[in-house]
Amino acid sequence: MSGVVLDPERRTVRVNGQPVEFTRLQFDVLAALIAANGRVLTPTFFLEEVWEREVESDSNTIKAHVVNIRRKLGPERHRLKTVRGVGYRWVSEKEEV
Repeated sequence: MSGVVLDPERRTVRVNGQPVEFTRLQFDVLAALIAANGRVLTPTFFLEEVWEREVESDSNTIKAHVVNIRRKLGPERHRLKTVRGVGYRWVSEKEEV
């Protein structure tokens, strides 16, 4: 099995068939990106919808989580794209073809 498989009910992630541990926030960020179907999600979206708090911090918090998520995704890190000045999006296998 290749790619990234996220199971929201079990809150598990498999990368190329191997289980990978994610923190709660890392899992929630990744789940939001995958569920967005290629739409760009902004740092404000993550702070309001994933963190569920008012936007008071800068986007460095989001950047740190994205860096750690990419590291954990290993060879699949290329799927998490930065849209400069806007936010982040997830590229599915279908979009790559």
